[in-house]
Amino acid sequence: MLKYVHMFLRASMIGRSTAVFRAVALCAAVAGFLVVPGPVKAQLRGLPFTALVVAPTAGQTVSGSVPLSGRSSLPASSGTFTIRSGAVAGATITVPAAQSGSAISWAATWDSSSASDGGYAVTFTATSPEEGRPPAVSSEITFTVSNRAAGAPPPFSVTLVAPAAGATLSGPVVLSAATSVAADSLSFSFTSADGGAVTVPATGSASGTEWSATWDSHAVPNGTYTVAASAFHDGGATTSEPRSVTVQNAVAAPAPPAPMTVTLLAPTDGGSVTGTVPLSAQTSVPADSLSFVVTRSFGERLTTVIPATGSGSAWTAEWHAAASQNGSYDVVARATKDGTDTSSAVVSVALSNTVASPLTVTLVSP
Repeated sequence: MLKYVHMFLRASMIGRSTAVFRAVALCAAVAGFLVVPGPVKAQLRGLPFTALVVAPTAGQTVSGSVPLSGRSSLPASSGTFTIRSGAVAGATITVPAAQSGSAISWAATWDSSSASDGGYAVTFTATSPEEGRPPAVSSEITFTVSNRAAGAPPPFSVTLVAPAAGATLSGPVVLSAATSVAADSLSFSFTSADGGAVTVPATGSASGTEWSATWDSHAVPNGTYTVAASAFHDGGATTSEPRSVTVQNAVAAPAPPAPMTVTLLAPTDGGSVTGTVPLSAQTSVPADSLSFVVTRSFGERLTTVIPATGSGSAWTAEWHAAASQNGSYDVVARATKDGTDTSSAVVSVALSNTVASPLTVTLVSP
């Protein structure tokens, strides 16, 4: 480490070229020089950040446990290999990498025994520790997987093609999966965090290796789900690698509340009343207040408003009609809620109070 510090100081003191200065800065960083002087950091920021795949090499045939190797032009904080199947569109495998001797060398191992024989492509992605600098992604390197003897059938496997990992789903969603050989049946499952699951049966192609379905995501509440494809083959079930997706549908506005209705229960329409008349009414939702309105429908129209007592939806009052003139009257219940009045249907009744005989005086004598 001290060697690199010494080289840095000499380069800065004797005015060496920028290229030499940057080379010294890079060597110091790669060697694990944690406390990098400000000028060194500035020189590192000026260098391009790139990535490349070292292994496998282009055109190589691999089997079993496959060593993966990648390099970055500058020290990286993490690395990832992404393997893409050439046979199944959209099918990828992500393999996290670990440092291999320095922060620019990264390695991992991929078990290809469960993969179908055929062509694949790999890329290496390096993440910079420098804030704001985008990850470096290498060019693809193509290679071939060959695990089985000539003529041996491939192992049965299921690959979830769509939806992609981390996708946000809404409305009708197209689901697709592929199997390495013809399957008897296949279905997709969506599992929520609380363990609830929804199963979506799929329809297979003529070859029995391509499966799809359309699913209405409104069938489940918004949230995060784990999706996987499960296929049956020769009496056994095989499930793909699960993926996490998010269901996010627009939430419909709640329906407006139904308007309040008022029903006059007593007296009844066409009835005959006398003396003290019981009044009662009912509202469809709790009202703030209610009154009974009694109007004489003959001669001069006289109206009497009688406040009711009650709570919620049931209201009562009394009409003291003993002193009122007999005849036809209209009765309405009028309720108030949130400043709005709502009235019941009009009920007509006949007031028939007993009229006392007038006092008469008879002269007996003389």
